[in-house]
Amino acid sequence: MTGIALEERRSTLGESTVLWAGPDGVTVGSDRWVALSGAPSVEYNAALVHGDGGALEPTVEEILAAGAPAVVMIAGRAADRVARLRDRRWKPIGTLALMHLELGRWQAAPGRAARRLGAGDHPAVRALVGDVYGVGPRLAGVAISGPVAGLEGHDLWGAFDPGGKLVSCLATVRVRHTVVVWSMATAVAARRRGYGAAALSTALTSAAATGATSSLLSSTAAGEPLYRALGYGELERWQQWSRPRWALARR
Repeated sequence: MTGIALEERRSTLGESTVLWAGPDGVTVGSDRWVALSGAPSVEYNAALVHGDGGALEPTVEEILAAGAPAVVMIAGRAADRVARLRDRRWKPIGTLALMHLELGRWQAAPGRAARRLGAGDHPAVRALVGDVYGVGPRLAGVAISGPVAGLEGHDLWGAFDPGGKLVSCLATVRVRHTVVVWSMATAVAARRRGYGAAALSTALTSAAATGATSSLLSSTAAGEPLYRALGYGELERWQQWSRPRWALARR
C-alpha cells in the first residue's frame, strides 16, 4: 500500500462520496465517515464506522435524524460493537470489499474503445445506472451529480457497442493522488464482452497520465472478478447493516 495506512484509505474513499452526496453531505473523521445525499435510497446514503467503534452510536443517531434510508458499514475493530446494531433491530445485508490498485504497476489491457463522457451522454448514463442498480433514471442522477455539476476531478467514462449505444459506464473522483471509482454499470446483455474493462482501463490510463498513483473502489461480490482481473486487490471487507424496512426496498 506504498506506506499509506489503511485508515487513510478508508477516509479517502469517504471523501470521494462527495460525488453523490454533495459537498454539504459528507463528513469525514478519524474513525468514521458519513455521506448523506438525502435521496430516498440506501444506495446514496451511507456511513463507515472504524477505529474502536466508539463512533457507531452517534453515527446511527445522525442517520436516523436525517430520515433517509441508509447503510452503515463496519470495518476493523468496530466489528466488536455490532451487537448494538442488533439491539436496535438493524440487520446485516451483505458485505463490500475495499479494493486497491497501484497504478505504477498497472498496464492497460487492449480491448474495446472507450472514452470520457460529456454532457450529451448524461441521459444515457442515468438510464443505464438506473437500470443496473434498480433505482430508475431520476435517482440515478444522484450517482453522477458531481460530473453534472462540473465539479473538478469528477468524470464519467463509458464504452459503446458497435451501434453506438452506451453499454458500460462508471464515475471517477480524484482525491489527491488517488482516483476512486463509483457506479460501475454494464448492461446485462453486454456483460463478459470486455466493455466494462475497456471503460475502467480508459479511466485509469487517464488518471495515471495526470499523476494519480493509486485507485480505490468498494465492490460487491458480483463486481470483484472484473476488478481482480485488472489488478485490484482486497484490502479488507466491510459489513453492511441497515434497518429491515430500508433493506426491503433495496433491489
